Amino acid sequence: MVRATWTTSERGWLWLSPALLLLAVLIAGPWFLAHIAGVVGPASARAWNIAGFGALLLMVLCVVPVARQEVDSDSRLVAGLVATAALIPISVAEAITVIVYIVPLHGPGWHWAHSLALLVGSIAGLGVWWVWAAAAGGHTTPALQNARIYAELRGRYDELKATYDALPPEPPGNLSLEARQSRSAARETVRDHLIALTGQLGLGGCRRFSHGLRWVLATGYINAWYRLHRGEEALIMIRPLDQVLAGAFYDEMRLQGSDIPNSDSLLRKLHWAVTQLSPQAAGALTALTLSGAAQTQTAAPAPAAPAADGGLAARSALREVRRAIEEYRDAAWDGLVRQRNHILESVIYTRLAAYVLLAIVILLAVPRRALLAAAVFYLVGAIVGLFKRLRPAVESESQVEDYGLATAALIQTPLFSGLAAIGGVALTALLLDPILGSSLAPSASHAVHASPTLSSVFNLNRNRGGLVVAAIFGLTPELLITRLLVQAKGYKKAIGGSEAAQTTKSG
Repeated sequence: MVRATWTTSERGWLWLSPALLLLAVLIAGPWFLAHIAGVVGPASARAWNIAGFGALLLMVLCVVPVARQEVDSDSRLVAGLVATAALIPISVAEAITVIVYIVPLHGPGWHWAHSLALLVGSIAGLGVWWVWAAAAGGHTTPALQNARIYAELRGRYDELKATYDALPPEPPGNLSLEARQSRSAARETVRDHLIALTGQLGLGGCRRFSHGLRWVLATGYINAWYRLHRGEEALIMIRPLDQVLAGAFYDEMRLQGSDIPNSDSLLRKLHWAVTQLSPQAAGALTALTLSGAAQTQTAAPAPAAPAADGGLAARSALREVRRAIEEYRDAAWDGLVRQRNHILESVIYTRLAAYVLLAIVILLAVPRRALLAAAVFYLVGAIVGLFKRLRPAVESESQVEDYGLATAALIQTPLFSGLAAIGGVALTALLLDPILGSSLAPSASHAVHASPTLSSVFNLNRNRGGLVVAAIFGLTPELLITRLLVQAKGYKKAIGGSEAAQTTKSG
């Protein structure tokens, strides 16, 4: 990938916000050291809070374009930052900010922490994120990111390589020139894909592409399956006849009853090819089921293909059938991976929006009790939503590998449920208080005319019913999440329906 300027490179994106933070420290550091033992003024504290918050905000925002533009990056640090971006930095920053703001610290040298809660939380979020990312970078290999898929890929790779190595070095001399050229081209195709897979999976001492962002985003697995499938398809042109027929029988089972486009036409092509290669084997094929018609018998056996041709046309037909099946399944796997990455990206943006809201609350110096109540409402909604999500997640567990899609949905559930709980408490108090009475009004003498304030709404002593409201609203994001996963269920159904005997593999 060509990088025009440092701002479009991965290092430019990743080092921009820490550089700004370092610049702010160099400029304002002497002031901070001079006043750390005194009282931090409101204006200077606000400036420090905004600087720390801006650095974290910019840093997290840089991760999304890096993940999109540097998908082939081999940097372990980049991979670690992206892998932990949806869960670590903002969560840690929010937790530390709230704790520092609401917990009174009266010890010597700690009186300034309350005024700089947003700065402390932002620095903590950045620090924990970078440390965690550095540790997680060593685990961004295909074997560690998804051991199940890697094991299946490795097994299929070993099978493909063993079959290729067992082939004779030259095509048989009794074949026609066209057949010999076709076999040579297929052999080169298989070899090229094997070389590429060796590097991608980190085999044979090649470690260049065996770690990095591609495995965190799961696009590396999709690309590896693509190469493996293309190699297996090319192998049909040169592998022994008995192995070709065994693969054809397996493909027939995958086509029958599947939603693969033009499956009936593919079945007819497969039956014709098998008949051409081996009239005796054609009798083992299942009768073709045509849509809207009764079962039709397999075509009458035809004479075997001439030896000089080597069954070139029939093998090419089987190769086309196999490619149609694998492309259909690869597209479904790719859809699952894309949806999983989109969910994680939405989690990042939603957490950023929540942190912006928290920053505004901190800068406006709201009462500590109000922020404590909001945090309690958030936790109640998050826990209720998480438990509600765990049940369907367990019930819908299937054999289809989703590359972390279910985990991504689980990560976003407490976030959305917690925010819905806070919004629900505020909205319910503002809408229902005039009807049910003004128990949340700031003064009893003005109860008829006054509306509840946010300080009274977010007050655990005066609004204990808000806990029930938070629990109820914590269930509402489940409807949104369920709708988001409808398309994923379609992908899983397509994958499961295109597998023989419903024993779903990952590729």
